[in-house]
Amino acid sequence: MKLLLLCDEGHSSSILMRLVADEAARRHAGIDVACDGFTGTSDALLSADAILVAPQVAHLRDSIEAALERPTALGSIPRRIFGALDASAMLDMALELYDAYAPLREAWGVCRELAPREVLVCCAGGASSSLLAWHMQRAVDESNLHIRVEFSGVGRGKFLLDRADCVLIAPQVRYSVGTVEEFNERHVPIDLIPWRSYGRMDGKAILKRAIRLLEGAGAPPFVMDEAFRARWEGAVAAFEAARRDARARRDAIERDFDERSKAARRERRRFAGLRAGRD
Repeated sequence: MKLLLLCDEGHSSSILMRLVADEAARRHAGIDVACDGFTGTSDALLSADAILVAPQVAHLRDSIEAALERPTALGSIPRRIFGALDASAMLDMALELYDAYAPLREAWGVCRELAPREVLVCCAGGASSSLLAWHMQRAVDESNLHIRVEFSGVGRGKFLLDRADCVLIAPQVRYSVGTVEEFNERHVPIDLIPWRSYGRMDGKAILKRAIRLLEGAGAPPFVMDEAFRARWEGAVAAFEAARRDARARRDAIERDFDERSKAARRERRRFAGLRAGRD
């Protein structure tokens, strides 16, 4: 499991990282611990399996969740646990959160397996490709295929490659094929759209080209018949239910650890009072 400790600038989380990593090693837990400041999306944020957010940035939790590309156990560290640098409690909390998110990860996997194939159309700035995407999406709907057509300028297209299943590049930016290939770490099939089809905005012909790319990559689109539609809608509903349950369990875990920290503090005070009385 990859655990990320997140604070505002990364300074306090770097101290916690060493303490939690030492605790994980002591338990032989097999957890990779990292730290970061909240500066938007980062490789550490996107690759984490569980994230614990420092109390001073707890108000950013929704923003952090929105930046994630997959279900990730995400919780806020109670202020007392954070202030006490209680690495053991933080590690326990991360493990409980990760287990609580297991049904959501499973539901997300089903949705991902059944998700529409994504076709990305790139032009210079996204203007003409947006019109072509509209024509292609109409052809998709008429064919009852489970495909979503996106559009982008080539400069931003590299950021969409992580979720695209194939890429079609407008003929006027054919020179950008090599640039797009540099960021094609998933080896998504890429092709140029012919001038004639692009000029005519022939959504049906270009959709056929995209389907050939998808089939060649071993990812043919699903046919949106009645049986598949019911299966897809059921998977989406199950995912939404699992997400609500995961968030409810997360809130319960946070409250539980906050109560534990309060009880531990009261016990420490009681012990200190007894010790002072003996002295």
